[in-house]
Amino acid sequence: MSIFIEYCTVKEVSQLTGLSEVAIHKRCAAGYISGLIKRNNKRLIPLEEVEKLKSPGHCSEHKRKEALNKLAKIRLFDRKRKEYRSRYGLAMPGRHHLIPIEDIEKRALESCGVPRSTLFRWKRRYNEFGLDGLIDTRGGKYKKRQQG
Repeated sequence: MSIFIEYCTVKEVSQLTGLSEVAIHKRCAAGYISGLIKRNNKRLIPLEEVEKLKSPGHCSEHKRKEALNKLAKIRLFDRKRKEYRSRYGLAMPGRHHLIPIEDIEKRALESCGVPRSTLFRWKRRYNEFGLDGLIDTRGGKYKKRQQG
């Protein structure tokens, strides 16, 4: 083994960063890791990219705060949905439900102030990539929709 390693395997990256091998494979497939090469059916990741993966949230402070805000809304939705389910009897099988299940989800979504599709996209990305999945990676400036 040479002292100057230019590329690491997924297993080595997993050991260095503490991320699971599955999470690293998903990041490779999603294009989060640049300079990736495949050799002998193995993914080889450049050492510079490994350094970026070691420090989670390698982005501006503003984008990191936005990601944490998204995570807070996801947790608020989960907490409200659980609260409403227990309040209206959905946690107990065989008990008469006071309101339909769809209304519970609507109420929980209203408490977050985020459209259903957006919230569930955030949840999926958080489950796949962790907090890094919630960081906005769009290039350039963008305008937020004005709420009126």
